[in-house]
Amino acid sequence: MSSSSIAKSVGTVCLVSLSGYCTVLTGGKLLKTGNLRARLESMGYLTSLDIKKNQFLKWKRVFLRNRDEVSKIINLQGNSSDNMGAYMLKRWCYQSLNAEYTQGKDITEIKKYCLMSNRDKILEEDNVEFVSHEELFPNYREFLKTEGITNVEDLNIWCSTALDRNFSWKNTQEFKNIRDLCTSVHSN
Repeated sequence: MSSSSIAKSVGTVCLVSLSGYCTVLTGGKLLKTGNLRARLESMGYLTSLDIKKNQFLKWKRVFLRNRDEVSKIINLQGNSSDNMGAYMLKRWCYQSLNAEYTQGKDITEIKKYCLMSNRDKILEEDNVEFVSHEELFPNYREFLKTEGITNVEDLNIWCSTALDRNFSWKNTQEFKNIRDLCTSVHSN
């Protein structure tokens, strides 16, 4: 066996991480393969499949907010219940997230319906509740001015939008701000 055939047979190496994400070393190039869930997790996102507390309520909330769009994606029949819609959405997300990731694939819908939001991440914590912004606004008035938030109504709008954005470990300061400005933590 020649040295060139040995080199060809060992020229591709797959390094598998704990999440099942594979980095392929071939011909001096790095190619990433694996399922979409692993790809999104490597980008700092958490999936809604990771929610521990009241997971079904998350699926139902997403389904009810986006009923028309989601019904088309999951091929839901018109006479199906909201619970069935939530179940079918969860199933679709599970299948979509576990499908092989391919470069260039449009994952907009998957990111919109299948990832954990900042609200979901906060609700995973103990002793956290969403509070009236009238209570929090005076405590953060100066900081909020730097964000362009000058009144309680602006804070309500900001929190609503920020809580619905996808959570990412790569945005920890943003998450901390959302948590501080939109919730109250009670210690036992």
